Amino acid sequence: MTDDECGARLLGQEAPLAQALAAIRRGRVAQAQILAGAAGSGKGLLAEAIACALLCESPDPQGAGCGRCLSCQGVCRGTHPNLSWIGAAGKVGIDEARRLRREAALSPSGARCAVFVVEAAERLTGPAAVALLKTLEDPPAPVVILLLTEHPDQLEPTLRSRCLVLRLRPVGTESVRRWLSGLRPEVSDARREDAVRAAQGWPGRALARLEDAAPGADADAVGQALCDALDGTAGPARTAAVLAEAAGSPARVLEVLRDALVLQLGLTEDITLCSGASRGALRALAPHVSRRLLTRVGPACLRLQEGLAANVSASLGWHIMANRLHASKAPC
Repeated sequence: MTDDECGARLLGQEAPLAQALAAIRRGRVAQAQILAGAAGSGKGLLAEAIACALLCESPDPQGAGCGRCLSCQGVCRGTHPNLSWIGAAGKVGIDEARRLRREAALSPSGARCAVFVVEAAERLTGPAAVALLKTLEDPPAPVVILLLTEHPDQLEPTLRSRCLVLRLRPVGTESVRRWLSGLRPEVSDARREDAVRAAQGWPGRALARLEDAAPGADADAVGQALCDALDGTAGPARTAAVLAEAAGSPARVLEVLRDALVLQLGLTEDITLCSGASRGALRALAPHVSRRLLTRVGPACLRLQEGLAANVSASLGWHIMANRLHASKAPC
């Protein structure tokens, strides 16, 4: 990502960023901050912008990073020596928390502080949360720790109580549409509208739909695969193979099922369809879908989503979900 593009993507993060910059200008930076928002809200970009502001060699009058100095470029590229990202494919364990404390004990190299970003902080194990809490209570060197989370209420209460919480909010559909048009003008209007509908106010979701999901994800093919599974035309193996290729993500399966139910219940005047599937495909699927079906299949989709994030075999996960679909063919 270029520096200009990094700034262009900051939609919906302006208010929490302004709050963070005001604290930096006053010299009252919270040592631990929770950046809370749904998937696609831009928590990572907000953390990057805060890190730029803290590490920049010549910040602007508002306290934001200049985007041009070596420090800002290092932050955007992930190579700055005073910025560490702790990922979370699964749980964030005691080893990661101890590594953070060891690195925090080193004096920042040519900067006012070191910045640590912990992704998916709600996955901190109990011992890891205790170790992190000790680092906050007795920091060995100047540090700022940014905890990214979709579920701040799942963090340990004692840890949460010591953090400043910055919440990211969804933005209006028209704002997402204009933002996406400026960022990806080469994309067709149809694909862009599909992404805007799926975003539900979260810009990152719209961009992910264009960049990751849209080229390989065919919502009509997902609808047809679900239809074939629920009417008995296709077996679990075929269903798993088609869904894995066409959906790309279990969330897409839930979106198509949800839209078919919305159409079946006649709620399209009040609720926007977001899966990108055509009305024809949704009408074909609608007779097979019910609220009870969603309560049966939904947890399987969520478990598969979590499993894929934790590097569980994708093939096995899709087969398990396909079997759940076929087991759900009983009258609802």
